[in-house]
Amino acid sequence: MTASHPGSTVNPSTPGRNMQPPGATVAASPRHCMGTPPLGGSCLVCRLRETLPGTDLVHDVRPHSWPAHSAIYQQGQSLGRVHAVCAGLGALQQTSPHGGDRTLRLIEPGDVIGLEGLTGRVAQSQAIALTTTHTCCMRIDLLLATARHTPWLAAELHALWLRALTRADFVIAGLSTGPARARVARLLAHLCDLSGPSHVPDLSRHDMASLMALTTETVSRTMAALQREGAVQSRGALLICRPDVLKMASELD
Repeated sequence: MTASHPGSTVNPSTPGRNMQPPGATVAASPRHCMGTPPLGGSCLVCRLRETLPGTDLVHDVRPHSWPAHSAIYQQGQSLGRVHAVCAGLGALQQTSPHGGDRTLRLIEPGDVIGLEGLTGRVAQSQAIALTTTHTCCMRIDLLLATARHTPWLAAELHALWLRALTRADFVIAGLSTGPARARVARLLAHLCDLSGPSHVPDLSRHDMASLMALTTETVSRTMAALQREGAVQSRGALLICRPDVLKMASELD
């Protein structure tokens, strides 16, 4: 799997420089995050364009589209850019020294990933697109320089750090404890809140298992049981869910 190098894009005026990271396609419009379908919404870049038009930071923003299961960046990679997530769903995955993979948290619209790069650290985990995902990437040096004299942006970066911690807490407390049925129901209920009960992405059972610290077989059996009970219906790449049934299932001990 080939990942982009967030720091590989430099001055947009550099002649002959390829600005497209491997594995991604350049979005058709830099405003792609406006008016997006479910699993989409306003991102940090939208607010920057509205409040700081014409700045070097906004001028250098690069929108990209990532196919499902492509790597946005790799664990241990030097981060020269952060990615504002405009639409889609992803996950941060970490590989242990023993070779095991674990999903740390979901990546959702409105998130900014690669924030550890603000402190000069390399990527602490791998960012993977679970569905087709749209991001706008920003140079870290320009982001930090702008934040120094833009109080609301500095406050927003702090809020994004807290949001990332909340995402991780949800995985630890909500998706990694309790019976498998309750964990799966909590995940589906959360996706319902994000996209609506009729547009829930049908994630691979492997991805769901990694997120909930379960086996793929356990997730498959649990999903089959929920479908038999009418809590979930499959419709192509989407699921139609009944939030009331999922809520009851998520509360089981």
